Amino acid sequence: MAGYSCKNIILGALTLVALLQGPSSYANLITADEIRQDRRNNQDCFQAHLLEAIHTNMERKELYKDLTKGKSKKITHMLLLAERFGLVMAYYFDVRSRPFQKKGMTIMCDELISTRPVPPFQAYAAPRGLVPDKFMPANGRALAKQLKKALKEKGLEEVGRITQAKLAELALRPSFNCLIRNDLNTIVNTARLTNQHIEESKRLGLKSSESLSLALLNRVIAILPMVDSIDEDAFPLQKAGVPIICQDFPEASPKL
Repeated sequence: MAGYSCKNIILGALTLVALLQGPSSYANLITADEIRQDRRNNQDCFQAHLLEAIHTNMERKELYKDLTKGKSKKITHMLLLAERFGLVMAYYFDVRSRPFQKKGMTIMCDELISTRPVPPFQAYAAPRGLVPDKFMPANGRALAKQLKKALKEKGLEEVGRITQAKLAELALRPSFNCLIRNDLNTIVNTARLTNQHIEESKRLGLKSSESLSLALLNRVIAILPMVDSIDEDAFPLQKAGVPIICQDFPEASPKL
C-alpha cells in the first residue's frame, strides 16, 4: 500500500472506531500536544485541523450549555457530528498529501492550519458591527453554485474574488455568520495557494498537486449549503452576547 504509513493505517482504524463510539471518544484519540506535533512535522494536517475543532467543542460544550440553559446543545451536536464524519475524508486527503509533504511541500497544512490561535473562551461578548433584527443568511447554496461555475469557467482568481467579496459583506456583521466565514477563509487560502503548490510540485519532479488542491477546494465549496442552518441556530445566542462558534474556530471572526 504505497503512501500508507503504519501511523496512517492505525489512525484511520482508530477514526472508524471513534465514529461508531460517538464524539466523546475523540478526547482520547489524540492529544492537543500530538496535534501541535503533527503541525510541526508537516503531516496529517487535515486531521489535526478537525481534531483541534473537536477538542475545542468538547471542552466548551458544557460551558455553553450552562450559559444558554441548554439552547446550545443542538449547535454543539451538529458541529461535532460534522467534524467526526469529516475525519474520514480528512484521512483520505492526508494520505494523498504525504508524497508532497515528504519532499518538503506544505500543501494541506498551509490551507487548513491557521496562523491564528483558537480565541480564548469568553462567557459574554457584546455583538459588534451590524446587529440584525433577524438572521441574515450568507446564502451558502447560491454561493456554492456561483463558485463552482466560476471555477469551471474562469478559474481560481475569480473564485478568490467572489469569496473575498462575500467575506467583506459578512465583515459588516462580524459577530454573526461565523461558521461560513471560517469555511470561506479556507476557500480563499486554497484558491490562493493552488498555483503556488502546482509550480512547486513540478520543480520537485513530482506529479502535479493540482488535482489534490482542486479536490479540497470542491470539498469545502460543497459544504457551504449546509452551513447557514447552523449559523442560524447560533444567531439568537450570539445576539444575546454568547459568542458561540465565533470564538471556537481560528478563522471564524474577521481579521483585524
